[in-house]
Amino acid sequence: MIRSMTGFGHASFSVEGASFDVEVRSVNHRHLDVRVRLPHGLAAFEGEVRALVAARLDRGKVDLSVHASAGATPSDSIAL
Repeated sequence: MIRSMTGFGHASFSVEGASFDVEVRSVNHRHLDVRVRLPHGLAAFEGEVRALVAARLDRGKVDLSVHASAGATPSDSIAL
């Protein structure tokens, strides 16, 4: 289990023809504070994303942003 971290990460990937960019920024913080920004079509997955981050981290302020390319229309069956 990671207890504290400061860092930055960026990744790009495609799922079913839709392209996504993911960016994660974290700084040391006394408690776990997760902020998730998802495209409108993926907003229903926000709780799952928060749970996945919380399962891996004990503390820190974490900003996770997902950006979809123009015209990307993901289906309802994307696995996290």
